[in-house]
Amino acid sequence: MFDSDHQINSYNLVRDMQFGLIYSSSIGLEIAHYGKSCLVAGKPFFFGKSFVISPTSKQDYFEKLSALCTGWRIIPDQSELNKLVYHIYFIRNNHLNGIDTITRAGGPVTTEKSFGDIQSKNKPFFDQFF
Repeated sequence: MFDSDHQINSYNLVRDMQFGLIYSSSIGLEIAHYGKSCLVAGKPFFFGKSFVISPTSKQDYFEKLSALCTGWRIIPDQSELNKLVYHIYFIRNNHLNGIDTITRAGGPVTTEKSFGDIQSKNKPFFDQFF
């Protein structure tokens, strides 16, 4: 088990794992990207997508976990994964004023000085979203 302050490269862990188990973490996207099966216990925003295993009940979760432990796998749908990642990082973020997804030389991704500035510049969007 690794805590958030451990100096662990999650990509190295994913590359070497047989399959992944997550609760509600975006690392499920990386697991699927590496072509590994990923069993979801919680309800991340990508629950039910064809690139992860989304059980319908507690019993179904443990049945799928048992199957994974004996070699059953799914092939993650890379097309659906790529569409979702593209939407999240290039479409959705580009609609927010003050967010720049194309950074240069590792610069900041925000063009505003505070989250409050981003909130006020995007008030109509946030009002619609909520």
